[in-house]
Amino acid sequence: MNASFPVRESTIFSISEFTARALGLLFLAKFVALFGLGSSGLFRTVLPVIGIACAIGSVGVPQAVTRLVSASDVQERHTLYRDHLTVTAATTVLSMGITMALLLGLIQMSRIGHFGDADMVRLLLNSLPLLLITCISGTTRAMLLGMGMNFVTAASQILEASVRLGLVIAAASAPVKKLDFSGAEAGIYMITTSETMALLFLLAVLGFSLSTKRLRVIHRSVSLRHRIQTWWSILRMSISPTTQSLLASAGYALELPLAEHFLAVQFGEHQAEALVAEYAAVAIPLLCAPMFVTDGMATALLPALTAQRAQRGRASLSAALFSTIRAVAMMSIPVSAGLYILAPVLCRWFGAGHAALLLCWLAPLAFPLYLQAPLASILQAQGRGRALLYASLFGDLVRIASLYVCLGPLHLAEFGLALACAISVVSQTLVLLTMALRLSPVSTPWSTLCHSVFSSVVVGAVCLVGLHVHHALGFEQAPWVWLVLAVTASALYLFIAGEISPAALGSLPVVGSRLRQIAEFGLRRMIE
Repeated sequence: MNASFPVRESTIFSISEFTARALGLLFLAKFVALFGLGSSGLFRTVLPVIGIACAIGSVGVPQAVTRLVSASDVQERHTLYRDHLTVTAATTVLSMGITMALLLGLIQMSRIGHFGDADMVRLLLNSLPLLLITCISGTTRAMLLGMGMNFVTAASQILEASVRLGLVIAAASAPVKKLDFSGAEAGIYMITTSETMALLFLLAVLGFSLSTKRLRVIHRSVSLRHRIQTWWSILRMSISPTTQSLLASAGYALELPLAEHFLAVQFGEHQAEALVAEYAAVAIPLLCAPMFVTDGMATALLPALTAQRAQRGRASLSAALFSTIRAVAMMSIPVSAGLYILAPVLCRWFGAGHAALLLCWLAPLAFPLYLQAPLASILQAQGRGRALLYASLFGDLVRIASLYVCLGPLHLAEFGLALACAISVVSQTLVLLTMALRLSPVSTPWSTLCHSVFSSVVVGAVCLVGLHVHHALGFEQAPWVWLVLAVTASALYLFIAGEISPAALGSLPVVGSRLRQIAEFGLRRMIE
């Protein structure tokens, strides 16, 4: 990897993403065990409704703030301008107002519509503080991320998930059922408390940095016109990711009912419902599970490339784009092999054996699917946020059209689900990649792609051995051991092949210097 690719930052955010998701799954498991399926179902039903209001009100603002702060001062990353703080605060207040207005609108619809009831209205009202706190914490986290405080933002994400899990564990030994609120309301209170604790942590770090002069706030005289232009630039940068998020949600909301309708014509409602559930609740989540790595990569790329663009223009884009494609290929292609071989076992753990065939068909999509988030960050850092809108809209249209053709006239059943998903993912990735290449042409890393394929053979061999060894030591009994072994074998092969350099290993947090020494020693011995 070259200097344009943030290896250290990507690793930090990938670890935090993985830890937060793992703690989130534990929280859901404990919550269901404590409050039962009824309250859990209502709780998980209201979360997407809250997410819609939060998406429209605040999703794009943190990304815009990160870009603004990253590009504000290149020589001194720990410097803020007072006028930027003022404009950011005003934008955050505006997003809070929009979010609150949207939530109140949803509450009113729940009161008069057929999809809501009194319990839903009460939950939405209880979630109002959560949404307002989310707007503030999102902006604060974005400012710290733009200033390069990566450990702080990663720690806040882990802290939030940890507090949430700790609350539900504490509730298991407390007389919760005697309190005057339902399990679903308890879930909202837990999430609100965890988000509040994360916000207090971020504000404490920000205050400490100001008091110790590690962070400086510089006052400069700017005109009212300049302030309005800065405010408008934040709003303009926020529109694209917000609309893209809404388009993605709308696309998936249309996809599943349409697929269930066509499958019901062929197989009946019961079997159609089961096929769609296995596709949406098992196959797709398993395919997307390793994406915490590329999500962390995307988080790190946005401030890094924004700062580099402010300093050197687009001169560093080509190298960063080349390194991004290489990194995603080295990670995703071996993952495809592992998912393909382990599909029956993984799906059986979820009690959905029929989803294994779907996962096998979807496994080759890992490379184009995992490439989308880093490409989106690269385009945003270069001021091409509208590319996300075009790609998302095109992907949604292709998904709906493919579903209609594959499940309608062609009657391809579950294979039609996988084929339509494949066509949509590849189309959307090609749009993003084409727009990125228009900014800076990049040569195809054929060597990395070939070595990644060979690495997938290594991963496949380790997985096959794990499935066929003695039962007490097999993959089903010790999955984490075999997964770590597969990752280690893949990384070792890529290192021997020259795709992973000692310098890249040295950029890893905590253990980087030690790994670099071991890698350099190994290279010397190989040369001798």
